Amino acid sequence: SGYGILNATQIKVKRVDISIDGINQPFKAAHLTDTHLGHFRGAKNLQKIVEMINQQNVDVVFFTGDLFDGLIQLKPGTIDPLKELDAPVYFVEGNHDVYTGTQTIKQQLRQLNVQVLENQVTTWRGIQIVGLDHMLADENTISPHASPDRPTIQNTLASMEINKSKPTILLHHGPDGIKYASQAGVDLYLAGHTHAGQLWPATHVAKMMFDYNKGLHTFENTQIYVSQGTGTFGPPMRIGTESELTILNIKPE
Repeated sequence: SGYGILNATQIKVKRVDISIDGINQPFKAAHLTDTHLGHFRGAKNLQKIVEMINQQNVDVVFFTGDLFDGLIQLKPGTIDPLKELDAPVYFVEGNHDVYTGTQTIKQQLRQLNVQVLENQVTTWRGIQIVGLDHMLADENTISPHASPDRPTIQNTLASMEINKSKPTILLHHGPDGIKYASQAGVDLYLAGHTHAGQLWPATHVAKMMFDYNKGLHTFENTQIYVSQGTGTFGPPMRIGTESELTILNIKPE
């Protein structure tokens, strides 16, 4: 138990090289996910993460949800450290943000000039950034973590105006529906949510639950990177996994 608690506090920087066809110049991105600010983490922990990101001199930050994990830290000032980031931030909600209070969280983020994407497409340096709310892959998917009453990745991407000729990065909390991302012309899919199982032996369960549990994978013409996240859900422990801040070195293919 002592090892698991200590291990969870050690956020490790993981560097990943990714090539994308069509980008004009290389850039460095931080992929942040699953901070889970709540009973065990607050502004101090977020400040540490912000300082780590700034030390990496990144050009952009992609945040794929679960900023909060409960109401206890949902108060003015908790996420103020995000103001100190030296790069633009794009955020999409996670399932725990939905449980905590999505609109309040998004309002606080917008006040800090974080670009919150809600089933929207925007452009950064000629690259399409697609941000989706947390949702199921399609109507046939069953999951306790997303409501069946919400839209799905399948019908949401089909309804969006995505230019397949442009390099495209998709942000979604969970690593679901990659075939629909591929059909939409997405080059890189960034996700979190899995924690890679967080605690042994749940690490084995996560491998069975998710086709893409952690790390970099490829499906047809789409690459997907699943981060283990910087925080934890439930017990503040990690055994068999790592608290991860991902630095993506993205270059032309």
